[in-house]
Amino acid sequence: MKQLLLFALLGTWLSLGNVYGQIQKGTGYVGGTISFEGQTKKDKEKAEALNTSSNWVQSIAPEIQFGKMIGERTMLGLGVRYNLQYNRYRYEAADLTNTQLSQGIALLPFIRQYKTLGSSNWSVFLHGEIGPQFQSVETTSTQGSTPVTQKREYWQYGLSIKPGIAYVSKRNGWAVEGYANILSLSANYVPSKDDAGRVFMLNTGISTSFPNLITLRIAKYIFPKN
Repeated sequence: MKQLLLFALLGTWLSLGNVYGQIQKGTGYVGGTISFEGQTKKDKEKAEALNTSSNWVQSIAPEIQFGKMIGERTMLGLGVRYNLQYNRYRYEAADLTNTQLSQGIALLPFIRQYKTLGSSNWSVFLHGEIGPQFQSVETTSTQGSTPVTQKREYWQYGLSIKPGIAYVSKRNGWAVEGYANILSLSANYVPSKDDAGRVFMLNTGISTSFPNLITLRIAKYIFPKN
């Protein structure tokens, strides 16, 4: 079913020939998203009060993109993405606490190819981006009153392709966009450093979690003055 959905969307995108109502060349673009995610878990055995563990995870990932239409169907731009995740694990029996703070910032040049659906305000697009990301991970393990901290910093490089759909108001340029995460494809490469080997990851957006199927965002298209 997911493969049929992918082929249907891409088929629609490719089959649109002479379309009308294209976004005007020279139009500027500003768009952004911010995502939050959190999880709290606690396990406790009734027979042994000390045999209790808890895990708390919180993350936030804002992103902003700037672009410009270099044709009626093609946009070039640059995105900046920041991510932060904090993880805390506590095990009472061993008086052990582990915390991890992960932060990253990425610069992502992108290209978009649009197809307007007839003369309406709706468009489908294919979004591709590639660029570097600097990541910092700090882990602290505390048993009793003795903390041990390790920090790792590294670069990684990513490539992603994802389809989407946009509703653009021709009156004021405000838009609602949706990325079809379930149809996305991404790849990440981490070069070797010190005692860590090279890592290559290839991911798809296939997920059974509904919030992950699509990402909604607000954007502003700045039409050139005639």
